[in-house]
Amino acid sequence: SDFETMDLGKVDIVMEGLGSLNTKAHAILYVDDERLSLKHFAKAFEQDFRILTAPSAREAVALLQLHRGEIGVLMTDQNMPREKGLWLLQQAKVIDPMVVRILATASSDWATIREAIRVGLFTFIPLPWEPEQLPHVLRRALQLYDLQCDLLHQHEVGDLSSVDYAERL
Repeated sequence: SDFETMDLGKVDIVMEGLGSLNTKAHAILYVDDERLSLKHFAKAFEQDFRILTAPSAREAVALLQLHRGEIGVLMTDQNMPREKGLWLLQQAKVIDPMVVRILATASSDWATIREAIRVGLFTFIPLPWEPEQLPHVLRRALQLYDLQCDLLHQHEVGDLSSVDYAERL
């Protein structure tokens, strides 16, 4: 099986480092045009995470630009007036390619989901989101963000060769 051929030592080292994640070190930006949803999200997760919210994709772009390097995760609703969530995911990739992107939607528009995957979607969350399951997804997204940042830093300072960087990312 695949598990027999994996070097589990490397996996343990990576996961050990991620276990001590400070979930308030980087913010999660939640975007939804429904203000009640923004309030519920903030109330449900502000105790464990640093939460920013935006009622539109345009306002989210402004926050991503203003807080570049501080926002680790972007979770957006797809179905909003004017610019859709997919448009925001595309903008976020340009503004800060390290931001982990999550799309939330009540519809199953597979063309949109495929396009979101093409621009680096971390995961898809069906709406309404489950308050019991979402913290795990958000922690994993922040872990990925921290891992990407650590690997990029190691690569930039010369502690990691290009080959090692590509393999570990």
